[in-house]
Amino acid sequence: MSEPDASTQSPAVTIGLALDVSGSMESNIANYQGGELARLDGLRDAIELLMEEAARLSGLASPAERQTPINIFVYAFGLRVPNVGGACDLLRLMDLVRIAEPIAIEMAQDYERRLHTNERAVAIEVMGWQAVDLLNMSRADAEAVLRARIKERVAKAAMERIFARIAGRTLKDLTLSVGSMMERWSTFRESLSTGNELLGGNTPMCACLSMIRERFARERARHPDCSRFVLLIVSDGEPTDGHPGPIAREIAEAGVEIVSCFVAPQDMTGSKELYNKPQSSWSNGAIAMFDIAASASAASPELKFLLERGWHIHKESPRRSFSAMVNRLRGRTQPEESPRLFAQVNHSEHLQEFMQVILAPLRLESESAA
Repeated sequence: MSEPDASTQSPAVTIGLALDVSGSMESNIANYQGGELARLDGLRDAIELLMEEAARLSGLASPAERQTPINIFVYAFGLRVPNVGGACDLLRLMDLVRIAEPIAIEMAQDYERRLHTNERAVAIEVMGWQAVDLLNMSRADAEAVLRARIKERVAKAAMERIFARIAGRTLKDLTLSVGSMMERWSTFRESLSTGNELLGGNTPMCACLSMIRERFARERARHPDCSRFVLLIVSDGEPTDGHPGPIAREIAEAGVEIVSCFVAPQDMTGSKELYNKPQSSWSNGAIAMFDIAASASAASPELKFLLERGWHIHKESPRRSFSAMVNRLRGRTQPEESPRLFAQVNHSEHLQEFMQVILAPLRLESESAA
């Protein structure tokens, strides 16, 4: 099956998304409407807004505007998928799920034919000893329960067939233009759901970053004219396979800007605050996410974007900055470190806003051209 080709005709942007879909992402974060929603749902909404803005900035929303090609790939970690080690190319995985659908339909049709000839045998095959429970139900209820079990069974069996095909293989890369991504959005959005049985595993961030390191090398070879490479990592927990710092540094040294978003159940940082150093009160997970984030210089479009939207740079308390004050009095001033492109968010609106920072350079270009 042929895939839409990402444009390589002019300088472009390649965006990689690394999304934590582990079990803890099913818990809730707040929103300013006074309610709560699952972190996965909040992430899904934030990605949707990100794609809409990327489409606008790439010129898709208005063909008269100057077009900047944007190429996107997506990895997920925290998967419960056989043969992929908990992390893989999520867009390619969703393609495999789509391939499994006709297989499931064919299997369901076979079950339907058999129901007409030997309903009792099918019930025992599908439900085992629980089939006896059907005897205590009305005919309509018993049929509904049996068909629901058949649906679950064929969906699982179809996916097992697909996963058996990829055993020991590396999934082929799937990089999409932002236009193609928007065309597939409904399927992709559905995949980021707490009801998706393929999600909800551990947090193998290091394994995922290792794949992404190699992926960016391939993307650079395929798209030598790309002017910018950026990786957005969204996670809410500590990696279960080591510290991601060394791998992230290799990615950064290869010319990839890393933006790190830590989704936490409660505030460990100040609301909409940016930091130039980790704080002693932070969890190990927050520190790990901070360590892998790129620095934002004072003149960077990213920092400008955030400051204009009410984000602010954290100031040390007088007690913590006492030694710095003594050094200043002695004439030994040290340049202040730049804040990192790291944020801890526990509101869905903050998540949506911070994720938009990866498009800040394109937004600046668009405003300059206007």
